[in-house]
Amino acid sequence: MPAPPERRLEDLSRLIITPPPWPLSVATIILLGLTVEVMSALGGRATTDTVDWFGVLGYLAPGLAGAVLGAWTVPLFRRAPDWPALLAAAGTVLLVVVSLMPAPLVLPGSFPGMYALAMGVVSGFELLTLAVIADRHLSRVLVPAFGPALVGTAALVYEFGPTSALPVLAAVTVSGLIVLSFIRFIERPVLAAFGVPLFALSNAFAAHLVTGSHRLDDCFERLGEEVVVHHSTLHLVREHGPPVMVTVPNLHPGPLGDIGSSNLPAELVSRLDAETFVLHGCATHDFNLVSSNGVEAIAVAIERARETLDFRPLAGSAIRVREGTVEVLVQPFGDTVLAVATRSPLTTDDLDFGIGLAIQRGRHPFAHVAFADAHNCMHEVPPPVEAASPLGTEYIAAFDLGVQAASRVTQGPFETGTGHRTVPFGRREGFGELGVQVLAVRAGDQTTAWVLFDGNNLLAGVREEVRLALLSRVDECEILTTDTHVVNTLSGRNPIGLAVPTEKFLPYVIGALDDALADLGPTMGAGSTVRIDGIRVFGYGRVGQLGTTAAALLAMLGPVCGVLLAVGLISTLGAYLLLA
Repeated sequence: MPAPPERRLEDLSRLIITPPPWPLSVATIILLGLTVEVMSALGGRATTDTVDWFGVLGYLAPGLAGAVLGAWTVPLFRRAPDWPALLAAAGTVLLVVVSLMPAPLVLPGSFPGMYALAMGVVSGFELLTLAVIADRHLSRVLVPAFGPALVGTAALVYEFGPTSALPVLAAVTVSGLIVLSFIRFIERPVLAAFGVPLFALSNAFAAHLVTGSHRLDDCFERLGEEVVVHHSTLHLVREHGPPVMVTVPNLHPGPLGDIGSSNLPAELVSRLDAETFVLHGCATHDFNLVSSNGVEAIAVAIERARETLDFRPLAGSAIRVREGTVEVLVQPFGDTVLAVATRSPLTTDDLDFGIGLAIQRGRHPFAHVAFADAHNCMHEVPPPVEAASPLGTEYIAAFDLGVQAASRVTQGPFETGTGHRTVPFGRREGFGELGVQVLAVRAGDQTTAWVLFDGNNLLAGVREEVRLALLSRVDECEILTTDTHVVNTLSGRNPIGLAVPTEKFLPYVIGALDDALADLGPTMGAGSTVRIDGIRVFGYGRVGQLGTTAAALLAMLGPVCGVLLAVGLISTLGAYLLLA
């Protein structure tokens, strides 16, 4: 089953390369140059038709020149020398492979032509790579792209005479024109469709990875559109300890890394003056914020609403209901209801904004609805749940069933407590910076635990393991994730439990629950629903379109490289034969 369009851009993150330390790349260049020199000497120089030291002059020296020129002339690489060193090492590998193809053995004396062809391929490869990563304006990367070719040409002239420089000139010129044509060809449709050049996006993304630059925010601003969202929050004030907020943004924490609103939960927590639980509302990648600046508007709206609330000591026990494949755990707090939906052990990803809107605007006795997607079971990444789909109507029907049951629950005084544990696991293991949070609620004779992981989903079965372990301490519980996408820098699929088995992080969950139970104390609650205007998001279908376009263009790179090699071969050998 093909990946849904909403995930294709995220899946491209698998292509992200972490360069090795520059000394390793430089050592590779030196080793390749010396290896060619030794092999040439042992083979009686039948392969290279050269005198001594061409392995050093023709391979090692151009590679080192590329690494130095890249770090010196490209602003992005001045703080990250690992990148130009890796690019130079890759170019040296290409140079060795192409120039030492069997042609010199079959056609004695053809080595200069093959070396010239290799230099053209390497120059085109480095020019295209620098345009993708560092700067789409080719005039700014000509020196590091073509510098190695100049050094190689000098070595070729030294060994074979001045006329040997002309095939290199032909190969490098042709490869440069092909790369320039390719860039203009693929950028034109992307610019027309999105208003942003494709390579401007790739440059900004590389700058974000290398230096933490926020240039991507500017690109996304041009891509995005304004929407109006409704944001519900359960406010809890306790006799002891700080206030507590359970807030449900109908915005999506994506697309990946630190881009857009990927770290929405942690950023919102840092801006609110309370012990805050940020649940995953009804929102797909269409509702990714174009930048983290939008988080401030959300925080201000929530804080402003809190100033006029009427807190009451009323809450009821939690009730679990099922409709079809959807389970909803609901708990009333005065005129506010907290509802969390799950399909575990069945996989479900994001819920469309329309589902949340239909639930909020439905006919029920509560003034405020904090409805969240538990986002707690993943096999593979499925498509989002659309509002008008059969599954979408199941979610709405399950909520309706639950909210009617919650409206019949007797409410009275209640207690709450919170627990929070950071974990010794990072983003690569699926954990965001918030770790695990627990909200314990004791209403009547029932104690309920709401457990929130800062992560993007749980591996299938993890929710059941954790829940089973906690039900020996509480009467009811549900396990949720924030859906933070900071854990998806390297992969579109990185649920909690995939890299770290449950038994390793379960003690932190139990510790947070025990802290929450020990923290229980009398509480009053109130709800708020605020309308936030002018929130700028990626827009309907934008992420899917961008991901599909990028994937299609990426698929063209193979044929383009083949054309580059073929045209370079024809032009170089043509120039070489004319000289011969």
